[in-house]
Order: sequence, then structure tokens, then C-alpha cells
Amino acid sequence: MSEMKALKIETGLARVEIEGECPKHGRYVTSCLVRNGQKIGVTGCPKCDLDSLDAERAAETKKSIEAMERAREELITKGRDSAGIPRIYTKHSFYTFDCKTEEQQLAFTIVRSWAKALYEGNDSKPFITLYGSIGTGKTHLAVSALKALLNRYKTGLYVTASEMLRKITDTWDKNSQVTTSQVIEAYAQKDVLIIDEIGRTLSASNRAQSYLFEVVEERYREMRPTIFVSNVPEEELVNVLDSAVVSRMREVGIFVPMVWEDQRTRIGEHNLENLFSTQANA
Repeated sequence: MSEMKALKIETGLARVEIEGECPKHGRYVTSCLVRNGQKIGVTGCPKCDLDSLDAERAAETKKSIEAMERAREELITKGRDSAGIPRIYTKHSFYTFDCKTEEQQLAFTIVRSWAKALYEGNDSKPFITLYGSIGTGKTHLAVSALKALLNRYKTGLYVTASEMLRKITDTWDKNSQVTTSQVIEAYAQKDVLIIDEIGRTLSASNRAQSYLFEVVEERYREMRPTIFVSNVPEEELVNVLDSAVVSRMREVGIFVPMVWEDQRTRIGEHNLENLFSTQANA
């Protein structure tokens, strides 16, 4: 049972001590004001009040953190949506890359380590080239790296080599609303750039090759992260790219061979086998 003890009275106010018993914390002593027999500001067990306040603060802190995380995710998602990543790759990430062989594990480790180094501020090797036969997951890893780096860099872009050159050559039309220099700068100044399908439509004699060199040259000078993806072996790249471009790719970058079975065909055959098996058992 609580007990009140008057300590001081001023102009009708009295500060009193209240003793009580808390089921959780045991006996306690707190204080409140009394005016005309009415207790003011009685809070009960001070330890319970403190626990409640801590819980409220923790809840508010959690809400604040969650709001910040949502805002961060929205920014990242917006960045990904504006990065030109093809819809088929929107759910691709390092977590979804399937490593079944030592070669796949090695390629995965190299690309992820390259992205991690850049994320942590080590930009001594800003270029990386993934090359090999079709369907080996080159674009999967390239897009995974781009998504990871968008957590640090503001802008990123996925573009195929043929699309880039088409955008450049479109400016040669007298009715073009943009200049060749503006298109080149747009590609050159992206914080992170993927140039995919190098070799499929390129030719060393292509008139636009000099403009591709300008894009790579500026990115080389500014050490901007650039991911090259090609079906052409490293030693044959000089046949489809300017030798100066290949030289810079080697100087400040690394080459990652991805030469193994076409995973798209393997997955397709596996799904077909499952379909026939399901129909046979139906």
C-alpha cells in the first residue's frame, strides 16, 4: 500500500514521496506534487516508466531506420529502373548466379571482388571484361555488378555496343535534336557503364569506332567503372575494337574468361525433360 509523506509546502503545493510495491521491480520510492489533496504527476514505478520510455524510443528509432531504408531502397530502385537494365535481368544479382563448376565459381568470385573493391573506394582497376561463348552468364554477372555499385554510385547504364553506335550515328541526321558530342558525353560520364554484346555487330572498319574510342578514352582518363561484355575471345578483340581501346581495357582492367556450356540451352532442355516427364505421369 502506498504511503505519502509531506516534505515541503509552498502556496498550496506539496512535494511528497510515494512508496509502493512493483510486481516486477519490487519496492520503490518516487515523488509527486499534491495540490488541495490532489496528486499531480503520479507515474508509478520509475523503473517501469523508464522501460516504457526506452521501448517507445526504440520503437521510434526502428520506425526512423525503416523509413530511411525504404527511402534508400526507393532511390536504388529508381536508379536501377533508369539504368536501362533489360527486364529479363531485373531480378538477377550475385545471389542468383548459379555456380556449378570451379570455372563458374572463379568467374563469380573475380567479378564480385572487383565490384566490392570499387564499392570500398579502390578504383585502381575500374575496367573489367567478361568474355566467352553465349549463354554462360556474362550479362548476369555484369548486371549484378552494376546493381551492387548503384549502392555507392549515383548513375549507371546498361547499353549494347550496337545500340550505343546507333545512338551516335543517329546524330548524323540533319534533323537530330542532339549532337554527336552530347551522346558521347552522356555515355562517357555515367558513373558505371556496361557495354554488352561487343563483337556481335562491330567491325574494326566501322566508321563509328572512333566515337566508341572517345567514350572509352574519357572513362579511362577519369577512371570510371566500365564493364565490357563480349562473345569474342580476348586475343581477337583487336579485330572488332580499336587497338587503343583494347590497350586501355588491359592497362586498367582485368579479363574474365567465361567459357563453358550454354546455360540457357541446358536449362531449356532440363525444363523440356520435366515437361515430358509430367505429361507421361499424368
